[in-house]
Amino acid sequence: MESSEERPISATRYLLVAAALAALAALATLAASVYVQDSGAPSDTVQLLGPEVAADDESQTTVTQSGRGLGRSAVPSVGESTQLREVNSWDRATVVSAYNEEFSRTEPEMLFTGSVSSCTAGSTNPEYRESVIQRVNWYRVMAGLSPVSEHAEYSSSNQQAAVMMSSNGTLSHYPDESWSCHTDDGQASAGTSALALGIAGVGAIDAYMADFGDSNLEVGHRRTILYPQTRLVGTGDVPGGGGFHPANTLQVFDSEVWSARPEVREERGFVAWPPSGYIPAETVWTRWSFSLPESDFSTANVAVEGPDGMIQTDVIARIQSDGRSAPEASIVWHVNGSTDSVPFTPIPTDGQDDCYFVTISGVKTNSGNDLAPFEYTTCLLDMSLPGPGAQATTRCPDLEFKAWSTPCWSEPTTPSTPFTDVSRSDYFFDPVRWMTANNITRGVAPDRFDPNGLVSRAQTVTFLWRLAGRPAPSADAPTFSDVLPGDYFYDAVRWAAENNVTTGFGAGEFGPHRPTTRAQFVTFLWRLADEPQSDGHNFDDVTAGWQQSAVGWAASSGITNGISPTEFGPDMAVTRGQAAAFISRFANGL
Repeated sequence: MESSEERPISATRYLLVAAALAALAALATLAASVYVQDSGAPSDTVQLLGPEVAADDESQTTVTQSGRGLGRSAVPSVGESTQLREVNSWDRATVVSAYNEEFSRTEPEMLFTGSVSSCTAGSTNPEYRESVIQRVNWYRVMAGLSPVSEHAEYSSSNQQAAVMMSSNGTLSHYPDESWSCHTDDGQASAGTSALALGIAGVGAIDAYMADFGDSNLEVGHRRTILYPQTRLVGTGDVPGGGGFHPANTLQVFDSEVWSARPEVREERGFVAWPPSGYIPAETVWTRWSFSLPESDFSTANVAVEGPDGMIQTDVIARIQSDGRSAPEASIVWHVNGSTDSVPFTPIPTDGQDDCYFVTISGVKTNSGNDLAPFEYTTCLLDMSLPGPGAQATTRCPDLEFKAWSTPCWSEPTTPSTPFTDVSRSDYFFDPVRWMTANNITRGVAPDRFDPNGLVSRAQTVTFLWRLAGRPAPSADAPTFSDVLPGDYFYDAVRWAAENNVTTGFGAGEFGPHRPTTRAQFVTFLWRLADEPQSDGHNFDDVTAGWQQSAVGWAASSGITNGISPTEFGPDMAVTRGQAAAFISRFANGL
Protein backbone atom coordinates (compact mmCIF):
# COMPACT_ATOMS: atom_id res chain seq x y z
CA MET A 1 0.00 0.00 0.00
CA GLU A 2 1.23 3.50 -0.77
CA SER A 3 0.77 4.40 2.90
CA SER A 4 2.69 1.56 4.51
CA GLU A 5 6.36 2.33 3.88
CA GLU A 6 8.92 2.11 6.68
CA ARG A 7 10.41 5.29 8.12
CA PRO A 8 13.93 5.89 6.78
CA ILE A 9 17.01 6.22 8.97
CA SER A 10 19.96 8.25 7.70
CA ALA A 11 23.35 6.60 7.38
CA THR A 12 25.14 9.75 8.53
CA ARG A 13 26.37 10.13 12.10
CA TYR A 14 26.39 12.73 14.82
CA LEU A 15 29.43 13.32 16.98
CA LEU A 16 29.19 14.12 20.66
CA VAL A 17 32.39 15.65 21.97
CA ALA A 18 32.74 15.78 25.74
CA ALA A 19 35.12 18.51 26.79
CA ALA A 20 35.14 20.62 29.92
CA LEU A 21 33.78 24.13 29.33
CA ALA A 22 33.56 23.50 25.60
CA ALA A 23 30.63 25.87 25.35
CA LEU A 24 33.05 28.76 25.74
CA ALA A 25 35.52 27.04 23.44
CA ALA A 26 32.78 26.86 20.83
CA LEU A 27 32.23 30.59 21.25
CA ALA A 28 35.95 31.19 20.76
CA THR A 29 35.82 29.21 17.53
CA LEU A 30 32.75 31.10 16.43
CA ALA A 31 34.35 34.49 16.92
CA ALA A 32 37.80 33.42 15.80
CA SER A 33 37.80 35.60 12.69
CA VAL A 34 35.76 38.53 14.02
CA TYR A 35 38.15 39.72 16.67
CA VAL A 36 37.22 41.75 19.73
CA GLN A 37 39.33 44.06 21.82
CA ASP A 38 41.89 42.52 24.17
CA SER A 39 40.17 42.94 27.53
CA GLY A 40 43.13 43.90 29.70
CA ALA A 41 40.75 43.06 32.58
CA PRO A 42 41.90 41.82 35.99
CA SER A 43 40.35 38.39 35.34
CA ASP A 44 39.11 36.30 32.43
CA THR A 45 35.54 35.83 33.69
CA VAL A 46 32.45 36.43 31.57
CA GLN A 47 29.15 37.32 33.25
CA LEU A 48 25.73 37.55 31.60
CA LEU A 49 22.52 39.05 32.93
CA GLY A 50 19.31 38.87 30.93
CA PRO A 51 16.83 41.77 30.61
CA GLU A 52 13.67 41.88 32.67
CA VAL A 53 10.32 43.28 31.57
CA ALA A 54 8.60 42.87 34.94
CA ALA A 55 9.90 45.85 36.98
CA ASP A 56 9.10 44.30 40.38
CA ASP A 57 11.35 41.28 39.91
CA GLU A 58 14.77 41.98 41.37
CA SER A 59 16.21 38.50 40.93
CA GLN A 60 19.49 38.34 39.05
CA THR A 61 20.63 35.63 36.67
CA THR A 62 24.35 36.33 36.76
CA VAL A 63 26.69 33.55 35.72
CA THR A 64 30.46 33.41 35.96
CA GLN A 65 32.43 31.03 33.75
CA SER A 66 36.00 30.59 32.73
CA GLY A 67 36.66 32.85 29.79
CA ARG A 68 38.95 32.53 26.80
CA GLY A 69 41.63 34.70 25.31
CA LEU A 70 40.30 37.12 22.74
CA GLY A 71 42.61 39.42 20.86
CA ARG A 72 42.56 41.54 17.75
CA SER A 73 43.94 39.98 14.60
CA ALA A 74 47.33 41.27 13.58
CA VAL A 75 46.26 41.07 9.94
CA PRO A 76 42.62 42.19 9.63
CA SER A 77 40.40 40.23 7.26
CA VAL A 78 38.91 42.13 4.39
CA GLY A 79 35.12 42.13 4.57
CA GLU A 80 32.41 44.68 3.97
CA SER A 81 29.66 45.02 6.53
CA THR A 82 26.49 43.50 5.13
CA GLN A 83 23.01 43.60 6.70
CA LEU A 84 20.89 40.55 5.97
CA ARG A 85 17.22 41.11 5.25
CA GLU A 86 15.97 37.60 4.47
CA VAL A 87 17.45 34.13 3.98
CA ASN A 88 15.94 30.98 2.51
CA SER A 89 17.07 28.64 5.26
CA TRP A 90 16.75 25.63 2.96
CA ASP A 91 19.11 27.10 0.36
CA ARG A 92 22.38 25.60 1.53
CA ALA A 93 24.62 27.81 -0.60
CA THR A 94 22.87 30.96 0.65
CA VAL A 95 23.24 29.94 4.28
CA VAL A 96 26.92 29.09 3.82
CA SER A 97 27.53 32.41 2.09
CA ALA A 98 25.69 34.34 4.81
CA TYR A 99 27.74 32.65 7.52
CA ASN A 100 31.06 33.20 5.76
CA GLU A 101 30.32 36.87 5.09
CA GLU A 102 29.34 37.54 8.69
CA PHE A 103 31.97 35.50 10.50
CA SER A 104 34.98 36.23 8.29
CA ARG A 105 34.84 40.01 8.55
CA THR A 106 36.90 42.06 11.02
CA GLU A 107 35.08 43.91 13.74
CA PRO A 108 35.67 47.69 13.40
CA GLU A 109 37.67 49.51 16.05
CA MET A 110 35.57 50.43 19.08
CA LEU A 111 37.13 53.93 19.36
CA PHE A 112 35.73 54.42 22.88
CA THR A 113 35.89 58.14 23.73
CA GLY A 114 34.96 57.83 27.39
CA SER A 115 36.77 56.76 30.54
CA VAL A 116 35.57 54.28 33.16
CA SER A 117 37.95 55.65 35.78
CA SER A 118 36.45 59.15 35.44
CA CYS A 119 32.87 57.89 34.88
CA THR A 120 32.74 59.43 31.41
CA ALA A 121 30.34 57.47 29.19
CA GLY A 122 31.64 58.88 25.95
CA SER A 123 30.62 57.07 22.77
CA THR A 124 31.82 54.41 20.38
CA ASN A 125 32.49 54.28 16.67
CA PRO A 126 29.15 54.26 14.75
CA GLU A 127 30.56 51.50 12.53
CA TYR A 128 31.32 49.45 15.64
CA ARG A 129 27.74 49.80 16.88
CA GLU A 130 26.47 48.89 13.42
CA SER A 131 28.68 45.81 13.51
CA VAL A 132 27.22 44.70 16.86
CA ILE A 133 23.66 45.14 15.61
CA GLN A 134 24.59 43.35 12.39
CA ARG A 135 25.48 40.28 14.46
CA VAL A 136 22.11 40.54 16.21
CA ASN A 137 20.42 40.65 12.83
CA TRP A 138 22.32 37.64 11.54
CA TYR A 139 20.81 35.51 14.27
CA ARG A 140 17.36 37.06 13.87
CA VAL A 141 17.22 36.58 10.13
CA MET A 142 18.48 33.00 10.38
CA ALA A 143 15.66 32.36 12.85
CA GLY A 144 13.10 33.78 10.41
CA LEU A 145 12.62 37.21 12.01
CA SER A 146 12.85 40.74 10.69
CA PRO A 147 16.10 42.68 11.30
CA VAL A 148 16.30 45.53 13.79
CA SER A 149 17.81 49.01 13.62
CA GLU A 150 19.70 51.21 16.06
CA HIS A 151 17.91 53.79 18.19
CA ALA A 152 20.47 56.51 18.96
CA GLU A 153 18.96 57.43 22.34
CA TYR A 154 18.97 53.76 23.40
CA SER A 155 22.65 53.49 22.52
CA SER A 156 23.47 56.65 24.47
CA SER A 157 21.81 55.22 27.57
CA ASN A 158 23.37 51.80 26.95
CA GLN A 159 26.78 53.44 26.88
CA GLN A 160 26.17 54.91 30.34
CA ALA A 161 25.00 51.53 31.60
CA ALA A 162 28.09 49.79 30.19
CA VAL A 163 30.38 52.21 32.04
CA MET A 164 28.44 51.57 35.25
CA MET A 165 28.79 47.77 34.92
CA SER A 166 32.50 47.99 34.15
CA SER A 167 33.18 50.47 36.95
CA ASN A 168 31.43 48.33 39.57
CA GLY A 169 32.68 45.00 38.27
CA THR A 170 29.26 43.36 38.50
CA LEU A 171 25.89 43.30 36.76
CA SER A 172 22.44 44.39 37.90
CA HIS A 173 19.19 45.49 36.31
CA TYR A 174 18.61 47.74 39.31
CA PRO A 175 21.75 49.77 39.98
CA ASP A 176 20.96 52.52 42.46
CA GLU A 177 22.63 55.77 43.38
CA SER A 178 25.16 53.93 45.53
CA TRP A 179 26.78 52.62 42.37
CA SER A 180 29.83 54.41 41.09
CA CYS A 181 29.31 56.19 37.75
CA HIS A 182 25.53 56.07 38.37
CA THR A 183 23.24 57.98 35.98
CA ASP A 184 19.48 57.92 35.74
CA ASP A 185 19.58 57.05 32.04
CA GLY A 186 22.08 54.29 32.65
CA GLN A 187 19.92 52.86 35.43
CA ALA A 188 16.82 52.88 33.20
CA SER A 189 18.75 51.24 30.37
CA ALA A 190 20.06 48.49 32.65
CA GLY A 191 16.48 47.44 33.40
CA THR A 192 15.59 46.76 29.76
CA SER A 193 18.89 45.43 28.43
CA ALA A 194 20.95 42.28 28.24
CA LEU A 195 24.15 42.82 30.23
CA ALA A 196 27.59 41.27 29.77
CA LEU A 197 30.77 41.74 31.75
CA GLY A 198 34.15 40.45 30.60
CA ILE A 199 33.28 40.64 26.91
CA ALA A 200 32.10 43.31 24.46
CA GLY A 201 31.04 43.76 20.84
CA VAL A 202 30.00 40.88 18.62
CA GLY A 203 31.50 38.41 21.09
CA ALA A 204 28.89 39.50 23.62
CA ILE A 205 26.11 38.79 21.10
CA ASP A 206 27.47 35.29 20.53
CA ALA A 207 27.62 34.76 24.30
CA TYR A 208 24.01 35.92 24.69
CA MET A 209 22.90 33.40 22.06
CA ALA A 210 24.83 30.54 23.68
CA ASP A 211 23.45 31.52 27.12
CA PHE A 212 25.76 29.26 29.10
CA GLY A 213 25.69 28.79 32.88
CA ASP A 214 23.37 27.27 35.47
CA SER A 215 21.62 30.60 36.06
CA ASN A 216 20.67 30.97 32.40
CA LEU A 217 18.72 27.74 31.89
CA GLU A 218 15.81 29.76 30.50
CA VAL A 219 18.07 31.24 27.76
CA GLY A 220 16.58 34.65 28.42
CA HIS A 221 19.26 36.51 26.44
CA ARG A 222 18.63 34.41 23.35
CA ARG A 223 14.86 34.65 23.64
CA THR A 224 14.94 38.44 23.88
CA ILE A 225 17.28 38.77 20.90
CA LEU A 226 14.86 36.54 19.00
CA TYR A 227 11.72 38.38 20.15
CA PRO A 228 9.63 39.06 17.01
CA GLN A 229 8.14 42.43 18.01
CA THR A 230 11.45 44.23 18.52
CA ARG A 231 12.23 46.86 15.90
CA LEU A 232 14.76 49.17 17.58
CA VAL A 233 17.76 48.31 19.76
CA GLY A 234 20.71 50.06 21.30
CA THR A 235 24.20 48.94 22.24
CA GLY A 236 26.86 50.30 24.59
CA ASP A 237 30.42 48.95 24.97
CA VAL A 238 33.59 49.62 26.89
CA PRO A 239 36.89 47.94 26.02
CA GLY A 240 38.21 47.24 29.50
CA GLY A 241 41.74 47.91 30.66
CA GLY A 242 43.19 49.88 33.53
CA GLY A 243 41.80 47.35 36.01
CA PHE A 244 38.28 47.39 34.55
CA HIS A 245 36.34 44.68 32.72
CA PRO A 246 35.08 45.12 29.16
CA ALA A 247 31.28 45.30 29.08
CA ASN A 248 28.33 45.34 26.75
CA THR A 249 24.73 46.35 27.32
CA LEU A 250 22.16 45.62 24.62
CA GLN A 251 18.69 47.15 24.82
CA VAL A 252 16.36 44.56 23.32
CA PHE A 253 12.92 45.77 24.39
CA ASP A 254 11.55 48.85 22.66
CA SER A 255 8.16 50.57 22.57
CA GLU A 256 6.81 47.72 20.43
CA VAL A 257 7.30 45.13 23.18
CA TRP A 258 3.55 44.62 23.70
CA SER A 259 2.46 45.38 20.12
CA ALA A 260 0.81 42.91 17.75
CA ARG A 261 3.13 40.05 16.87
CA PRO A 262 4.40 40.27 13.26
CA GLU A 263 4.50 37.27 10.97
CA VAL A 264 7.53 35.02 11.29
CA ARG A 265 8.96 32.56 8.79
CA GLU A 266 7.44 29.46 10.36
CA GLU A 267 3.87 28.90 9.24
CA ARG A 268 2.79 27.89 12.76
CA GLY A 269 4.43 30.91 14.32
CA PHE A 270 7.18 29.40 16.44
CA VAL A 271 10.74 30.67 16.84
CA ALA A 272 13.44 28.05 17.48
CA TRP A 273 17.18 27.89 17.92
CA PRO A 274 18.67 26.10 16.17
CA PRO A 275 16.04 27.02 13.56
CA SER A 276 14.55 24.89 10.82
CA GLY A 277 16.66 24.54 7.69
CA TYR A 278 20.42 24.66 7.38
CA ILE A 279 22.46 26.24 10.15
CA PRO A 280 26.25 26.21 10.64
CA ALA A 281 27.19 23.77 13.39
CA GLU A 282 29.44 26.47 14.86
CA THR A 283 26.33 28.43 15.92
CA VAL A 284 24.58 25.54 17.68
CA TRP A 285 25.21 25.15 21.41
CA THR A 286 24.24 22.97 24.33
CA ARG A 287 20.78 24.47 24.83
CA TRP A 288 18.06 24.23 22.20
CA SER A 289 14.97 26.38 22.53
CA PHE A 290 11.47 26.74 21.09
CA SER A 291 9.15 29.71 21.68
CA LEU A 292 5.46 30.17 20.92
CA PRO A 293 3.24 33.00 22.22
CA GLU A 294 0.29 32.36 24.52
CA SER A 295 1.18 28.71 24.99
CA ASP A 296 1.49 26.30 27.89
CA PHE A 297 4.53 23.99 27.86
CA SER A 298 3.97 22.56 31.34
CA THR A 299 3.19 19.07 29.97
CA ALA A 300 5.07 19.33 26.66
CA ASN A 301 7.53 16.68 25.50
CA VAL A 302 10.51 17.01 23.18
CA ALA A 303 11.77 14.23 20.92
CA VAL A 304 14.80 14.56 18.64
CA GLU A 305 15.83 12.06 16.00
CA GLY A 306 19.44 12.37 14.93
CA PRO A 307 21.24 10.84 11.97
CA ASP A 308 21.60 7.53 13.83
CA GLY A 309 18.13 7.44 15.38
CA MET A 310 16.45 8.84 18.48
CA ILE A 311 18.72 10.71 20.88
CA GLN A 312 18.33 11.68 24.51
CA THR A 313 16.63 14.98 25.31
CA ASP A 314 16.33 16.57 28.76
CA VAL A 315 13.95 19.47 29.27
CA ILE A 316 15.67 22.00 31.53
CA ALA A 317 13.19 24.90 31.50
CA ARG A 318 9.54 25.62 30.75
CA ILE A 319 8.72 29.33 30.62
CA GLN A 320 5.15 30.57 30.49
CA SER A 321 3.99 33.92 29.08
CA ASP A 322 4.46 35.85 32.31
CA GLY A 323 6.30 38.83 30.82
CA ARG A 324 9.68 38.04 32.41
CA SER A 325 12.87 38.03 30.33
CA ALA A 326 11.04 37.44 27.07
CA PRO A 327 7.24 37.64 26.94
CA GLU A 328 6.76 34.47 24.88
CA ALA A 329 6.30 31.01 26.34
CA SER A 330 9.23 28.69 25.68
CA ILE A 331 10.68 25.28 26.32
CA VAL A 332 14.44 24.64 26.56
CA TRP A 333 16.23 21.31 26.44
CA HIS A 334 19.64 19.66 26.36
CA VAL A 335 20.47 17.20 23.59
CA ASN A 336 22.05 13.80 24.18
CA GLY A 337 22.78 14.25 27.88
CA SER A 338 24.79 17.43 27.34
CA THR A 339 25.53 19.96 30.06
CA ASP A 340 27.74 23.02 30.32
CA SER A 341 30.64 20.83 31.41
CA VAL A 342 29.87 18.10 28.86
CA PRO A 343 28.21 20.07 26.06
CA PHE A 344 26.64 18.97 22.83
CA THR A 345 29.26 19.94 20.28
CA PRO A 346 27.94 19.00 16.84
CA ILE A 347 30.59 18.29 14.25
CA PRO A 348 29.12 16.72 11.09
CA THR A 349 31.27 13.96 9.65
CA ASP A 350 31.66 11.86 6.52
CA GLY A 351 31.37 14.89 4.24
CA GLN A 352 27.65 15.27 4.93
CA ASP A 353 25.42 17.59 6.91
CA ASP A 354 23.76 16.17 10.01
CA CYS A 355 20.01 16.66 10.30
CA TYR A 356 17.90 16.48 13.43
CA PHE A 357 14.14 15.99 13.31
CA VAL A 358 12.47 17.74 16.27
CA THR A 359 8.96 16.94 17.53
CA ILE A 360 7.36 18.93 20.34
CA SER A 361 4.09 17.44 21.55
CA GLY A 362 1.71 18.12 24.41
CA VAL A 363 1.68 21.89 23.92
CA LYS A 364 -1.52 23.64 24.96
CA THR A 365 -2.90 27.13 24.53
CA ASN A 366 -3.13 29.30 27.62
CA SER A 367 -6.84 28.45 27.68
CA GLY A 368 -6.06 24.72 27.86
CA ASN A 369 -6.74 23.63 24.29
CA ASP A 370 -4.43 20.98 22.84
CA LEU A 371 -2.21 21.96 19.92
CA ALA A 372 -1.09 19.53 17.23
CA PRO A 373 2.55 18.44 17.57
CA PHE A 374 5.15 20.78 16.12
CA GLU A 375 7.67 19.19 13.78
CA TYR A 376 10.69 20.72 12.10
CA THR A 377 14.14 19.73 10.89
CA THR A 378 17.40 21.51 11.56
CA CYS A 379 20.43 20.49 9.50
CA LEU A 380 23.84 21.29 10.93
CA LEU A 381 26.19 22.26 8.16
CA ASP A 382 29.57 20.68 7.68
CA MET A 383 31.39 23.91 6.88
CA SER A 384 34.48 21.98 5.78
CA LEU A 385 32.75 20.80 2.62
CA PRO A 386 34.26 22.37 -0.51
CA GLY A 387 32.22 24.63 -2.70
CA PRO A 388 28.83 26.17 -2.00
CA GLY A 389 27.00 22.94 -1.18
CA ALA A 390 27.25 19.35 -0.19
CA GLN A 391 28.66 16.97 -2.75
CA ALA A 392 25.80 15.12 -4.39
CA THR A 393 25.96 11.50 -5.45
CA THR A 394 24.63 10.96 -8.95
CA ARG A 395 23.32 7.86 -10.67
CA CYS A 396 23.40 7.58 -14.46
CA PRO A 397 21.51 4.51 -15.78
CA ASP A 398 22.53 5.35 -19.38
CA LEU A 399 19.44 3.76 -20.95
CA GLU A 400 17.81 4.60 -24.26
CA PHE A 401 14.06 4.67 -24.76
CA LYS A 402 12.03 5.78 -27.74
CA ALA A 403 10.99 9.05 -26.12
CA TRP A 404 14.08 9.82 -24.06
CA SER A 405 17.51 8.90 -22.79
CA THR A 406 17.95 8.63 -19.04
CA PRO A 407 19.80 11.61 -17.58
CA CYS A 408 21.93 11.49 -14.45
CA TRP A 409 19.88 11.82 -11.29
CA SER A 410 21.13 13.18 -7.98
CA GLU A 411 20.67 11.55 -4.63
CA PRO A 412 19.45 13.88 -1.86
CA THR A 413 22.29 15.48 0.09
CA THR A 414 20.30 15.82 3.29
CA PRO A 415 17.73 13.59 5.00
CA SER A 416 15.02 16.25 5.02
CA THR A 417 12.76 18.39 2.85
CA PRO A 418 11.86 22.10 2.99
CA PHE A 419 8.17 21.18 3.26
CA THR A 420 6.38 21.50 6.60
CA ASP A 421 3.62 19.13 5.44
CA VAL A 422 5.98 16.22 4.67
CA SER A 423 6.99 14.23 7.76
CA ARG A 424 9.53 11.46 8.07
CA SER A 425 6.79 8.98 8.93
CA ASP A 426 5.05 9.59 5.56
CA TYR A 427 5.50 6.88 2.92
CA PHE A 428 6.27 9.62 0.39
CA PHE A 429 9.01 11.25 2.51
CA ASP A 430 11.96 9.76 0.60
CA PRO A 431 10.24 10.10 -2.80
CA VAL A 432 9.61 13.81 -2.20
CA ARG A 433 13.25 14.25 -1.13
CA TRP A 434 14.37 12.57 -4.35
CA MET A 435 11.96 14.57 -6.53
CA THR A 436 13.10 17.82 -4.91
CA ALA A 437 16.80 16.96 -5.27
CA ASN A 438 16.25 16.49 -9.01
CA ASN A 439 14.10 19.60 -9.54
CA ILE A 440 11.14 17.52 -10.64
CA THR A 441 8.97 19.33 -8.12
CA ARG A 442 9.39 22.53 -6.16
CA GLY A 443 6.18 22.16 -4.18
CA VAL A 444 3.14 24.41 -4.29
CA ALA A 445 5.00 26.91 -2.05
CA PRO A 446 8.56 27.15 -0.74
CA ASP A 447 7.55 25.33 2.45
CA ARG A 448 4.53 23.30 1.29
CA PHE A 449 4.28 20.23 -0.94
CA ASP A 450 0.53 19.53 -0.57
CA PRO A 451 0.91 15.71 -0.58
CA ASN A 452 -2.84 15.09 -0.52
CA GLY A 453 -3.55 17.49 -3.36
CA LEU A 454 -4.67 15.98 -6.67
CA VAL A 455 -2.40 15.86 -9.70
CA SER A 456 -3.70 17.26 -12.97
CA ARG A 457 -2.85 15.84 -16.39
CA ALA A 458 -0.68 18.91 -17.07
CA GLN A 459 1.25 18.35 -13.84
CA THR A 460 1.64 14.66 -14.62
CA VAL A 461 3.31 15.11 -17.98
CA THR A 462 5.37 18.00 -16.60
CA PHE A 463 6.73 15.72 -13.87
CA LEU A 464 7.61 13.08 -16.49
CA TRP A 465 9.14 15.64 -18.82
CA ARG A 466 11.39 16.92 -16.03
CA LEU A 467 12.26 13.34 -15.10
CA ALA A 468 13.37 12.77 -18.70
CA GLY A 469 15.68 15.78 -18.64
CA ARG A 470 13.31 18.36 -20.19
CA PRO A 471 13.70 17.21 -23.83
CA ALA A 472 12.58 19.72 -26.45
CA PRO A 473 9.65 18.76 -28.70
CA SER A 474 10.22 18.98 -32.43
CA ALA A 475 8.69 21.76 -34.49
CA ASP A 476 6.18 19.22 -35.84
CA ALA A 477 5.05 17.96 -32.44
CA PRO A 478 1.25 17.76 -32.01
CA THR A 479 -0.67 20.68 -30.57
CA PHE A 480 -3.91 20.82 -28.61
CA SER A 481 -6.54 23.54 -28.55
CA ASP A 482 -6.36 23.81 -24.75
CA VAL A 483 -2.53 23.86 -24.55
CA LEU A 484 -1.18 27.26 -25.53
CA PRO A 485 2.29 28.81 -25.87
CA GLY A 486 3.22 30.33 -22.55
CA ASP A 487 1.60 27.58 -20.50
CA TYR A 488 4.14 26.07 -18.10
CA PHE A 489 3.24 22.64 -19.51
CA TYR A 490 3.36 23.59 -23.22
CA ASP A 491 6.66 21.88 -24.10
CA ALA A 492 5.97 18.94 -21.79
CA VAL A 493 2.60 18.12 -23.33
CA ARG A 494 3.84 18.43 -26.92
CA TRP A 495 6.86 16.23 -26.15
CA ALA A 496 4.63 13.62 -24.48
CA ALA A 497 2.17 13.63 -27.39
CA GLU A 498 4.95 13.42 -29.98
CA ASN A 499 6.31 10.30 -28.28
CA ASN A 500 2.94 8.64 -27.63
CA VAL A 501 3.23 8.99 -23.88
CA THR A 502 -0.20 10.62 -24.15
CA THR A 503 -2.77 10.65 -26.93
CA GLY A 504 -4.82 13.51 -25.54
CA PHE A 505 -8.35 13.56 -24.24
CA GLY A 506 -10.15 13.62 -27.57
CA ALA A 507 -11.61 16.23 -29.91
CA GLY A 508 -8.22 17.94 -30.22
CA GLU A 509 -7.99 18.59 -26.49
CA PHE A 510 -5.54 17.42 -23.88
CA GLY A 511 -7.59 18.23 -20.78
CA PRO A 512 -4.68 19.77 -18.85
CA HIS A 513 -6.67 20.63 -15.76
CA ARG A 514 -8.51 17.33 -15.40
CA PRO A 515 -7.25 15.12 -12.56
CA THR A 516 -5.08 12.14 -13.48
CA THR A 517 -6.36 8.79 -12.26
CA ARG A 518 -4.06 6.17 -10.79
CA ALA A 519 -4.54 3.96 -13.84
CA GLN A 520 -3.74 6.81 -16.20
CA PHE A 521 -0.63 7.73 -14.22
CA VAL A 522 0.95 4.26 -14.35
CA THR A 523 -0.03 4.04 -18.02
CA PHE A 524 1.98 7.20 -18.72
CA LEU A 525 4.96 5.62 -16.94
CA TRP A 526 4.48 2.32 -18.80
CA ARG A 527 4.54 4.13 -22.15
CA LEU A 528 7.59 6.10 -21.02
CA ALA A 529 9.30 2.74 -20.45
CA ASP A 530 8.37 1.56 -24.01
CA GLU A 531 5.41 -0.57 -22.90
CA PRO A 532 7.27 -3.55 -21.38
CA GLN A 533 5.60 -6.93 -20.86
CA SER A 534 4.05 -7.59 -17.45
CA ASP A 535 3.47 -10.60 -15.24
CA GLY A 536 -0.09 -9.63 -14.42
CA HIS A 537 -1.55 -8.44 -11.13
CA ASN A 538 -3.85 -9.50 -8.30
CA PHE A 539 -6.14 -6.48 -8.22
CA ASP A 540 -9.84 -7.32 -8.47
CA ASP A 541 -10.84 -3.76 -9.42
CA VAL A 542 -8.63 -3.49 -12.53
CA THR A 543 -11.04 -4.64 -15.24
CA ALA A 544 -10.65 -2.33 -18.24
CA GLY A 545 -8.58 -3.82 -21.02
CA TRP A 546 -6.34 -0.76 -21.49
CA GLN A 547 -5.37 -0.88 -17.81
CA GLN A 548 -4.16 -4.48 -17.63
CA SER A 549 -0.64 -4.31 -19.02
CA ALA A 550 0.33 -1.01 -17.39
CA VAL A 551 -0.99 -1.88 -13.93
CA GLY A 552 0.50 -5.37 -14.12
CA TRP A 553 3.89 -3.96 -15.08
CA ALA A 554 3.75 -1.31 -12.31
CA ALA A 555 2.86 -3.95 -9.71
CA SER A 556 5.53 -6.44 -10.78
CA SER A 557 8.14 -3.64 -10.97
CA GLY A 558 7.50 -2.47 -7.40
CA ILE A 559 6.12 0.89 -8.53
CA THR A 560 2.80 0.25 -6.79
CA ASN A 561 1.44 -2.25 -4.32
CA GLY A 562 -2.08 -0.89 -4.49
CA ILE A 563 -4.35 0.59 -1.86
CA SER A 564 -4.91 -2.92 -0.46
CA PRO A 565 -3.66 -6.40 -1.39
CA THR A 566 -6.61 -6.85 -3.79
CA GLU A 567 -7.40 -3.25 -4.81
CA PHE A 568 -5.50 -0.80 -6.98
CA GLY A 569 -8.05 2.03 -7.11
CA PRO A 570 -7.67 2.60 -10.88
CA ASP A 571 -10.30 5.33 -11.10
CA MET A 572 -9.20 7.22 -8.01
CA ALA A 573 -7.44 10.53 -8.64
CA VAL A 574 -3.72 10.25 -7.92
CA THR A 575 -2.40 12.46 -5.13
CA ARG A 576 0.86 14.39 -5.21
CA GLY A 577 2.30 12.08 -2.55
CA GLN A 578 1.40 9.00 -4.60
CA ALA A 579 2.78 10.59 -7.78
CA ALA A 580 6.12 11.24 -6.07
CA ALA A 581 6.24 7.62 -4.90
CA PHE A 582 5.40 6.25 -8.38
CA ILE A 583 8.01 8.39 -10.16
CA SER A 584 10.88 7.85 -7.72
CA ARG A 585 10.28 4.09 -7.61
CA PHE A 586 10.18 4.00 -11.40
CA ALA A 587 13.41 5.96 -11.80
CA ASN A 588 15.30 4.12 -9.08
CA GLY A 589 14.24 0.79 -10.53
CA LEU A 590 15.90 1.49 -13.89
